[in-house]
Parts: sequence; structure tokens; C-alpha cells
Amino acid sequence: MLNNLVIKNYRNIENLTTSIGGDGNLIIAPNGSGKTNALESIYYSVLGESFKPMESNAEVIGPWLEFAKVSSKWGNDSLDLTISNTEKINRNYQLNTKKTLVSKISPRFPIILFAPHTVDLVIGEPQIRRSDLNAFLSILNPDYRKLISRYTTILKNRNAVIKQIREGKVPDQMLDFWTTKIVESGTEIYNYRVDFFEKIKSFFLDAQMVLFGVENFTLDIKYIPNVMPDDLNFKETLEFKFFNNKSKEIMVGKTLYGVHKDDFVILLNGNNLKFKGSRGQQRIGISVLKFAELLLYYEKYQIYPLLLLDDIMSELDDSNRSKIAGYLLEKKLQFILTSAEQNEVPAILQENCSIILLPD
Repeated sequence: MLNNLVIKNYRNIENLTTSIGGDGNLIIAPNGSGKTNALESIYYSVLGESFKPMESNAEVIGPWLEFAKVSSKWGNDSLDLTISNTEKINRNYQLNTKKTLVSKISPRFPIILFAPHTVDLVIGEPQIRRSDLNAFLSILNPDYRKLISRYTTILKNRNAVIKQIREGKVPDQMLDFWTTKIVESGTEIYNYRVDFFEKIKSFFLDAQMVLFGVENFTLDIKYIPNVMPDDLNFKETLEFKFFNNKSKEIMVGKTLYGVHKDDFVILLNGNNLKFKGSRGQQRIGISVLKFAELLLYYEKYQIYPLLLLDDIMSELDDSNRSKIAGYLLEKKLQFILTSAEQNEVPAILQENCSIILLPD
């Protein structure tokens, strides 16, 4: 549980020191005041990346100092992230005052995020959905983050060898080693993802029924692997795919198949929500996914992750806002919810949550 947060020179937040309530927390402030940046600082300090598009990590460093710092207290643990930009960009993570790696942090301090851009999980490119999926699975399964990192390295090396073969610098037999590696690593990732999508379906339905009911529409989620196993298992199917398309990959100059091209869709009454749903229904679909992830995590560890809800009430009607508010309070979980409009936050939340004030 997050108890305290100190932010220095993070984007437009010069200094913020605040305690975090054990249950609900609200940040109600105008747009541009730093609400999203406050949530981003927490997310970044745990996952090592932003949920906003960035060209450089230096973008989070504000104008007042040559570094940004986020310090947080989680129960008995202290977590400090410093991002500096002197001769080069440097990120320093400390857990209980000892230097550590971000891969050891994310499973320890679980976070689930809903933000305005989260609707892009429905309408955006597959890469957005894969990144979000990888972020949650890295929290749910400590080994998954290492697995994704290893796969990324293998993919990079395999692509480099394919280009060398195309340029005639090395024989095509050089590709066999990296093909074996990417098949092994990809199979592990595929198995994690299959397990996740099988388990999330029941929680997806539970979250929908509790939050929004099923009177008007039904939501579902579907995994779309880039390589679909048929008669053979996934590993054998992927091996044959690479074997039969080796010349094609060399011609194109990159790896054409594998879990780095996987996707998933949210369905509305059996149809892709991207094409058949309104903006409000798309927000509902994503909120159901995030609450389903919350329930899945709780089943495994018997604790709830910290829930970051950036502007979740926007574009929802009063009835759905009230359902979300009641659900949050009923579960007795820790969350931080932001809004630019006080009238969009149900009174029951304003009466029962701690208020986080941003600096002027």
C-alpha cells in the first residue's frame, strides 16, 4: 500500500509532498495542473516507463533542476527514482536506500492504470495493446518481464542476422541459432498469454455484471496470436512457420512471425468494439478490462493492486459513475482518482475519500 509520495521537478510539478489514504484518494483540479503527471510519476517509478508517448526520458525532468525525483513509501519499504540529464540521461532506482533494478520493483508494488489514452487499447494499433498486456503480466508474474526483455534482445539479434544474410555478408545457416532461441522464448510468452486470457474471461464477465449489468450489451475479450496453432502445438507451428518462410523473411529483412505481433480485441455483442461501440462504450469496455485485471490479481495474491484512475468518470453518464463509485468503495481497495470537474465525481466518493491537493 502506498503511504507517502514526494515529487520534485517532475514535469510541471516543482514540489509535492503528500500522504496517501489507505482507501480512496481524489485529485480534483483543472486541466494542466499536474493531475496526470502525479499519477504518471507513481507509474514511472514502479514500471520504469511512462504511460504517455515519449521520445526521451528527459521529458519528465522539469525546468527548475537538472533532475527529477520521485520518492514513495510503500508500507515499510521506501522507493526512490532519480532521473538526471547531465552528460547523459541516467535513471537511478533505490529500494530501501540500496540501488536496484526496475525489474525487481514492478512485481513488488503492483499498479493498474486507467487513463484517457487507455481508450487507445480499443481504437489504437496492436503495439499499444501488447505494451499494456506486457505491463500487467509483468506485475502478475515476476518472471514475465525478464522473459519479454530476453525476447526483445533475441528479436533484435535475429533481425540483424537477417539483414546480414540479405546483404550477402553471412550464410543463411547463421539464422538457425536465433530461430531456435526465438521459438523457445516466444513459446514461453505465448503460454503465459494463453493462461491470462483463459483466466481473465470469467473476471471480465464478473466485472461487467457488477459495474454495468448485461441488459443492453455484452462484452468479451479475445486473444489473437500472430501464429495460431492448428493440429500442432504452438512451438511446432512456429518452427514450421519460420522454416517455410525463411526466404521471405530474408527478402523483407526482418522477423515476420511471433509473439511480438500478437493482438487482442474487446468484443461488444460479439463484434469488435473498435468498430461497433460508441466512445462511451469503449471507455466502459476498457474499465471492465482494468477491473477484471484487478480481480485476477486479487485471486492470485489476496491483495489488490494500487488502482490509478485518471479521468475515468469523463464521458460516462451519472448512472455509470455511481456504479463505479460504489464498486470502488465496496472493494475497500486503494485507489487514486483524478477529475477536472468536481460535478463528475459522485458525492459518495467526495464524502468518503482523502483529498490530495496539488501545489499552485
